[in-house]
Amino acid sequence: MLFTYLFFGQLTFIIKTIKKSKGSEVFIMFELINHTETSVRQALQDFLRDNEISCSCEQCQADIMALALNRLPAHYYVSKRGEILTQWESQSTTDKARIMADVVRAAQQVSASPSHQLK
Repeated sequence: MLFTYLFFGQLTFIIKTIKKSKGSEVFIMFELINHTETSVRQALQDFLRDNEISCSCEQCQADIMALALNRLPAHYYVSKRGEILTQWESQSTTDKARIMADVVRAAQQVSASPSHQLK
């Protein structure tokens, strides 16, 4: 069995290659989803809706997400069951608060020093 990882933008796929008899192969594709990325994206949208920063362009939003995600542990799932379990486990107030705190910290850092010139 051979596993191949493919990266397409924000999606990661695992392709499991199973060698069958007579040299034939079967390819099964799994999509890896990082629940933390989904949670950070939602927290960032909530933050930007209620707060104003020096710039909220796509580049700055991507910078904020990258900084926040680098501080948080990743939580990947592949199946619907995994998605439900991961969402259930992440419903605690402390998890939500930690994500929002890291988004706020990253937004303050990017706002103070954006990676592009402000217009």
